[in-house]
Amino acid sequence: VTGGTAAFYNSSYGVLSNIYEGDPAWNDFDQTQGRIGYEFEHRVNDWLTVRQNLRYDAVDSDIEYSGHYSVGADQPLQRYWGHYTETMKNFVVDNMAQLEFDTGPVRHTAVGGIDYAWSDYYAGSGLSYVSVEDIKSASVPYSGGQQMNQLGVYLHDQMEWNDFTLFTSGRYDWVDTTSTAADFSQSKQKDSAFSGRIGLSYRTEWGIIPYVNYSTSFSPNIGFVYDDINSDVSHVARPTIATQKEIGVKYEIPDYNATVSAALFDIDQKDGVVFDASTGINKQRQLDLNSHGVELEANASLDNGFSVIASYTYLRVKIERGAAGTDGKELSATPNHILSLWGHYQFENGTLEGLGLGAGVRFAGASYGDDTNTFKNDAHAFVDASLSYDFGYRNPKLEGVKLQVNAKNLFDNRQTICSAGYCYRDEGRSLFGSLRYRF
Repeated sequence: VTGGTAAFYNSSYGVLSNIYEGDPAWNDFDQTQGRIGYEFEHRVNDWLTVRQNLRYDAVDSDIEYSGHYSVGADQPLQRYWGHYTETMKNFVVDNMAQLEFDTGPVRHTAVGGIDYAWSDYYAGSGLSYVSVEDIKSASVPYSGGQQMNQLGVYLHDQMEWNDFTLFTSGRYDWVDTTSTAADFSQSKQKDSAFSGRIGLSYRTEWGIIPYVNYSTSFSPNIGFVYDDINSDVSHVARPTIATQKEIGVKYEIPDYNATVSAALFDIDQKDGVVFDASTGINKQRQLDLNSHGVELEANASLDNGFSVIASYTYLRVKIERGAAGTDGKELSATPNHILSLWGHYQFENGTLEGLGLGAGVRFAGASYGDDTNTFKNDAHAFVDASLSYDFGYRNPKLEGVKLQVNAKNLFDNRQTICSAGYCYRDEGRSLFGSLRYRF
């Protein structure tokens, strides 16, 4: 259970105030989730392996939130209370066969399969402008739901010849969606599309691997979107279609468990889903976006128990089709520079055997605070840390049992961050504890 209201009051002159929107009597965010499934694999012979992966998961969310609104100049602010419930259920089964064979000097690893996915989504939403007691006693009105059935067939082939690797894949999806609006009227939507990928890499004798890749994707969306966020009229979200071009290089450092990589990418996305809270209510809308940039990454796991991951991304996300006045602008709350560094040390012997310590920093550069690019968010940085204990180091019978505590934003840095013209404060310090058993 966490707080349901994350916002502070946005004043009419565009400055984020210190007035917290939440009401202590109505501020819970309660989420219950579970997942069950299995992975089956059978190697029939030296060249054929069959697999089936099945999963069912469900998430129930209950959110209590509140806010303020103005009834006119020189008038006191008024409060409203909201209640939002959401249930999401998913079932996925994937059946595949892997074949390994040769055609002359070319070594093939081919995978073909068919998968099926089912999703059931339900949402309820209510508001009260009267009192906390009024919203507590009221039932949550139904606000919409969807059922989605998706069937896909696919074929991948990874071909290796000398130091060259060619990867090709193709997939076709059929999606049927039944949507029920708040007035219980129903609509049906059918979508289908082909997506694929082709990539080529070459391993040099020095361990350097240059590669080039082109891919397309098709991703159905659950939920409703608004073409005009100031309107209450919504419609079923369209699938997101994208193409990606990438060129890069990887280097595996000899005699070390370490790699470095660099990549240039360009992604065109049609009907990408983003959230917009500029009206005070978080709504989904769909935009056409172009993302391009550079990614640099290095990671190493050394024999002395120390591991490190470092990454840098230069990113530009441009709106190709959006609300009036936003075409050609950068997407708000999307920094151009993103940097992260994480180090971890595992004590493998001695008095502290089994103890693990980790620390890192995340940096996000300046970004625009609205989609018309009239003002900017400042750059900000966060420090994270972790502490863990692996019981298997002390007692082999407890192998797989691990206690871990993670601290996010350790120094409680809470700067202002604005998205689509609506402003928040960065999430404060948070601690997460877990006791895990893997077998």
